[in-house]
Amino acid sequence: MINVFLVEDDRRNSERIAQALSKCGMRTLRSRSTGLVFDAVRKCDVAIVSFVSPTEDHVAMVSAIRAVSGIPVLALIDNDRVRPQVDGHILASRGTEELAARIVEVVRRPSADAAPNGVVRAGDVVIDLKKRLVTVDGAEVRLTDTEFSVLAVIAGERGRLCDKDRLIAQALGRSTGEATAVLHVYISKIRKKIGRPSLIEQASGYRISGMT
Repeated sequence: MINVFLVEDDRRNSERIAQALSKCGMRTLRSRSTGLVFDAVRKCDVAIVSFVSPTEDHVAMVSAIRAVSGIPVLALIDNDRVRPQVDGHILASRGTEELAARIVEVVRRPSADAAPNGVVRAGDVVIDLKKRLVTVDGAEVRLTDTEFSVLAVIAGERGRLCDKDRLIAQALGRSTGEATAVLHVYISKIRKKIGRPSLIEQASGYRISGMT
């Protein structure tokens, strides 16, 4: 059973999500207070924080979760303008069925711990999955949160092909049909910023080349 820590201020919404996840075999712990984070989060596999009506408390909640646990954090958002720095995003309009699918994906996703010290190397490119940091020949490359999420999902496969549909779902929180072109744009931006066009190979999926 997957245990989910849910942060949602709207009680009716919170209950609706919890009931839907329960039907998918998931148990939901709910909280609106950062003071209860430690006891709750250590029992959970993933955290869901709603940013549909974002407040400073929601940002603080993400920080509190990060401080006490390494579990993945997903953000519920209502538009693409709000992109908090978490492990993945999903549009609230997608519904609870897709949310449940995303939860399963992110819980099963190769974690930063799968790489030595959470670091992936490909030539002079170093991707720190825990610190969300990329360097090329020792110099930091600044990626947006979404750009890093795309790169991190691919790098987490440790050189294996990352399926395009799964990459879109995990990194962009969208369905394949509407997001394939968007993914191509992000891949192009990452290649350009890193300055290593051959770093991300594309075949039937994507993978990082030259990994060590």
